Amino acid sequence: MNDEQLLRDLGSWLEDTDAAHPDAERITARAMTQVPQVRQRGRWWPLPALDRGSPPAPASGSTVFSALRFVAAGVIIGLFGGFLLAGVLTAPPVDRAPAAATESPSPLTTEELLSTAATDEVEPGVLRVIDDGIRDLAAADTISLVGGWDGGVWLLSEDHFVRVGADGRYEWPAGLTEPAGEFEVAPDGTVWILGAGEDGVSTIWSFDGARWSRHGPTSDTRAIEVADDGTVWAFWQDQGSETVSLGYLADGERRPVGEWHEGRVHGGHLYVSGSDDIWVAGAPAHREGKPELYRLVDGALQQEYEATVVAADVSVDGTAWSVSLDELVRLDRTTEEAEPESWALPGSMTAGWGSRSRWTFLPGDAFRAAPDGSIWFALRADSGPPVPEVHCAGIARFDGTTWLGPFLPDRCVESIELAADGSVWLLAHDAEGSSEDLVDLFVVTPEAIAGPD
Repeated sequence: MNDEQLLRDLGSWLEDTDAAHPDAERITARAMTQVPQVRQRGRWWPLPALDRGSPPAPASGSTVFSALRFVAAGVIIGLFGGFLLAGVLTAPPVDRAPAAATESPSPLTTEELLSTAATDEVEPGVLRVIDDGIRDLAAADTISLVGGWDGGVWLLSEDHFVRVGADGRYEWPAGLTEPAGEFEVAPDGTVWILGAGEDGVSTIWSFDGARWSRHGPTSDTRAIEVADDGTVWAFWQDQGSETVSLGYLADGERRPVGEWHEGRVHGGHLYVSGSDDIWVAGAPAHREGKPELYRLVDGALQQEYEATVVAADVSVDGTAWSVSLDELVRLDRTTEEAEPESWALPGSMTAGWGSRSRWTFLPGDAFRAAPDGSIWFALRADSGPPVPEVHCAGIARFDGTTWLGPFLPDRCVESIELAADGSVWLLAHDAEGSSEDLVDLFVVTPEAIAGPD
């Protein structure tokens, strides 16, 4: 099933469900025929197979996942980037992910990564990376960008992945029947992905630089996230069960710390702030609701924000940002008494579409919460019917007070990653071109963000 088929089915699903906002019906049914096949921090192709429902029992066989996988309710989440929700676990993990058998390349700053690269300054402080000193990136078939806890920038393609500035071209495991569903890199350089095997069940795989290993029992894993201490978190559903479990991986097994009925959240995304501060977002099974934000508290889900969430991310300090249809929302859970704050996008960034009732703001796969408390997001919008259109205007930044940008206003930004030194890496293609065109790799340097002296 390709993107267009998924999106048509997703539109039908949204039309069948009750909307929490008059624009919610429209948010993906018409929008995103131009949305790229990529996703965010640690996530690649996170779209679910539609009409999946509960996992079938092994005796009846399992449906092989689409390359754009997860669950029907999680489709809308995967399309638009990360979702979130925070919660503090009462029982922290006691085991860590296995160390990589081969040494990972040392983390490099953006300046070091670009020291041997061929670049072109397309606007002050914004560089297009033509060659990373190892390979020609302008001709690469890259479809996703991932920043790892190892300090590396990883580029993913349909049949392989590479680390920017490092030798090596790595293939996906032979046991997969579809490309990986999510992609994470631990501090020790171990690569963790979700992938469906010949049995059609999605499980966790790891790569140590030399070989792939499959982990855990035969359960349908919906999402994974690697914490900054290397712990691998996931939520999954056992065959034939109506209960979804959340926990961490230790000694090749999953250690549950919380659970809920699939009617609450069937599938979606998982975020970890710090080593054990868990955020979950998703929707119920059987198309019975919209994606909402939850928090894991004492092993159970606690709702944090009631509005339909289009995209979200959580920073390392536990501050959550989200897009609820046409506005930015900040949930500061570092203070228990804090109320959600929201801001409408400024007219200067939405010229030509922000004031039109048929346009809906859609950040796509590019929505990232930075450690400094700001949020980076793509300026993308969709309209229709009768004639669906897409509007792209680069990316912008907001810190709760000041709007910055847009950068690359003539580009459709597809994926954003934030580096520790403050630079922003992104994939984008010409706004006037096709979404099938090869994307370019760009870097917005700290100098561009600081602006002129």
